[in-house]
Amino acid sequence: MRAVPRLREFMRELKRRKVFQVAGLYVVAAWGAALGASELFPAFGIPEWVVRFFVIGAILGFPLALIMAWAFEVSIEGDGIVLDHGKQAEPHAANTTVWDASETLELSWSDTNGEHKRQFRNVCVIGRDPQADLVIDETMISRTHARISYVNPNWMIEDLGSRNGTRVDGAMIDGATPLPGGSQIGLYAGRSTIAVRVISPQTDFDSGGN
Repeated sequence: MRAVPRLREFMRELKRRKVFQVAGLYVVAAWGAALGASELFPAFGIPEWVVRFFVIGAILGFPLALIMAWAFEVSIEGDGIVLDHGKQAEPHAANTTVWDASETLELSWSDTNGEHKRQFRNVCVIGRDPQADLVIDETMISRTHARISYVNPNWMIEDLGSRNGTRVDGAMIDGATPLPGGSQIGLYAGRSTIAVRVISPQTDFDSGGN
């Protein structure tokens, strides 16, 4: 029975790494290229064995394309195409002392599934890893992208070595940075931001938060 959860996890990882998407695109592109080669190469006097060699090369390149899709992820800034190292360090591994806040931090964002809000009282790790506190399943977001924590007397945000960086109000952060209420968090260029709201102790705490 253990094989079933492992298979499901493997299938989820294949989907997350866009392996199925790459496979589909490769088949369509290779098929179109092969048809084009079979039509155009003879017109230019290119021998038929070259066409066969082209088709065989396309077939042999298919598993290589899948391996590349599994092993690499795309970064739109800095490193470009980089190795996908799998799961990163544990999301809650903090390098600072963290207190429970007297205030509540509310994060609001929107995606294809609509509007969302989450509330936190201590640590919030943002990333696409299912173990993250706030999961945003987008390819350009790292598994453990950024960590928000309450370090008395301020809320702080720290990038966790993500590929595309973390921004506060449009400015790229370097190290732990204060996160005031009313600010906007950006996880990569061009993405809609996460709105930050600090709720006073008089406001009822949403039971859906942490």
